[in-house]
Amino acid sequence: AGNGPGASGASFLSLPVGARSIALGETGAALPRDPFTWLSNPALMPFAEGSGVGAFHSQWTLDTYYDNVIAKHALSRFVSIGAAFTYLSSPDIPGYDDIGVPTADVGNSNLQGIVGVGFEPLPGLGAGLNVKYLQERIADYTGRGWAADAGAAWITGFREIALGAAVQNLGSDITYIAESEKLPTTL
Repeated sequence: AGNGPGASGASFLSLPVGARSIALGETGAALPRDPFTWLSNPALMPFAEGSGVGAFHSQWTLDTYYDNVIAKHALSRFVSIGAAFTYLSSPDIPGYDDIGVPTADVGNSNLQGIVGVGFEPLPGLGAGLNVKYLQERIADYTGRGWAADAGAAWITGFREIALGAAVQNLGSDITYIAESEKLPTTL
């Protein structure tokens, strides 16, 4: 378990998704029309027009990759729903027993499943909520948890200027056997 200031579990939840958001300094909370930004701010879901699916693959660090698959459907001009799945894969890491003797390599992976809803109650004004199931696995140990994201957005209509705010990863600690770690809550 990580201890000290800034320590948290499930750090993969803070990884950015979508080339446009990453290229613009991870400003996904205020990027309308991008199909991936509802993962950062669920209030943007109604502004990604229509329905569709998407996939995103990225290398986080050496030999560690994360993949995202999303689907979004506009129920009406005012309400959209979405689902997403993220999987982070890493190479096996060296294993050691309790006294430090090397053992077999240890597998590890992380995943999250997301369902979300976004509303546009007034033209240019959005609100949304995502609910997430998350899991981290190392060897035979699995940590699980639940989280939510909430957001608001305003598409000003002036020169492509949009304002957005979101809070991500509000939820219970991720628990491994008897240890718990806080989620990386982001504003």
